[in-house]
Amino acid sequence: MQPQQAGMAGNAVLVVVGDIGRSPRMCYHAHSLANNNYFVELVGYMDSLPDEVIYKHPNIRFVSLRSVPKFIESSKLFSKHLQMLLKCLWIYIVLLFALLFRIQCPTFIMMQNPPGVPTMFVCWLAAKLYRARLIIDWHNYTMVSMVQKFEGFFGQHADLNICVTASMRHNLQQQLGCSAVTVYDKPPSWKFKRLDDEQRHKLYLQFSKSSGLLSLFAANSCSELEQESTLFSYRDLKGVVHLRSDRPLLLISSTSWTEDEDFRYLWDALVDYDDNSSGHLPPIFCVVTGNGPKKAEYLEIIKKLNLSNVTIITPWLEAEDYPRLLGSADVGISLHTSTSGLDLPMKALDMLGSGLPVVAKRFSAINELIKVGENGDLFDNSTELCRILKDLAFGFPSNSEVTVDRKLDTLSTNVRKNCTESWESNWNAKFLPHVQDLTRLS
Repeated sequence: MQPQQAGMAGNAVLVVVGDIGRSPRMCYHAHSLANNNYFVELVGYMDSLPDEVIYKHPNIRFVSLRSVPKFIESSKLFSKHLQMLLKCLWIYIVLLFALLFRIQCPTFIMMQNPPGVPTMFVCWLAAKLYRARLIIDWHNYTMVSMVQKFEGFFGQHADLNICVTASMRHNLQQQLGCSAVTVYDKPPSWKFKRLDDEQRHKLYLQFSKSSGLLSLFAANSCSELEQESTLFSYRDLKGVVHLRSDRPLLLISSTSWTEDEDFRYLWDALVDYDDNSSGHLPPIFCVVTGNGPKKAEYLEIIKKLNLSNVTIITPWLEAEDYPRLLGSADVGISLHTSTSGLDLPMKALDMLGSGLPVVAKRFSAINELIKVGENGDLFDNSTELCRILKDLAFGFPSNSEVTVDRKLDTLSTNVRKNCTESWESNWNAKFLPHVQDLTRLS
């Protein structure tokens, strides 16, 4: 154990029993704390790296946890219940060792929930031993009664609970007796923004020259009046970039390929669109990112589709290319439904921060983010999603010869005019004062 670093406001330990690189909210917390003169130690799995501004920040240090061994995760020697018990025991030992012997003496420990078991107990115990404050950031929580009581107990004994939606805050109070502060997820200003035509063209051109699925961004042909061209844009002989008047509608969606983000909604809607759009609606070019257990199954289905007016690709993207692609697309699709119905999809927030209208699967808390007719639309099934896509595609693109009122133009203007509040401004207003209060009390 080491004392607080000289000149720092405090030492913050952030615990993620998951892949740090795929835990953006905790990474944004770390970045904001570090920028406010806290020395931050991020404890978790280092399966993938976070953004460079976080990974290389001088006030942030990473403490890697050893993952659960494969013989526990996948062995057929153990029953499911024994596997869960062994997994919890492994996490308990590895996390406790890290918090007792591998970190500096913290001002506060902040943990992400889920998983609550055994993370809450270990973080609570470490906080007691260090005489530090405990903060729980509720991203979601379990519906299992016994585990819920466990989470409720430690939530009631935390120094501060924060959560991601107002719906979750009310539910935490009613179901678990935990008072919480709502700190919405917001897109960080340093990562997500709308790209101008020049930047979009350069990205499309980069993709068109790559191998694999992204090469489909290449133009079918290049006229003698164009220096360089892609499926969506071209540079004329004077060096000026233009978006094509016959370009496809560029959709982007990200899915975990699980039941929580069911790709069938989008797949069925796009098949329906293809069957009923030829001649009067523009083609759709749909980019779907993400990995998950059902991806291979759906890729086989996509290969067998004979679509004429829709292209679906599922490329692997470099980390820096994903926000650039969001800033270059026309519409974002969110398939997230949430097991509890109380959290919000961060991917949809990233889309809004990139100036994209978002069409999202309807569930109880989504109205806190998506306002129908203002920044997007909501659907319950693939038929509704297809109807919305047709409405948005009608008259696209705006530089075509079709002169109609375009719903997509209205939504896009609204999103970019009322661009969602940044992570930094929201965090500084809603969370930083609580952190400063806890620091003074420590």
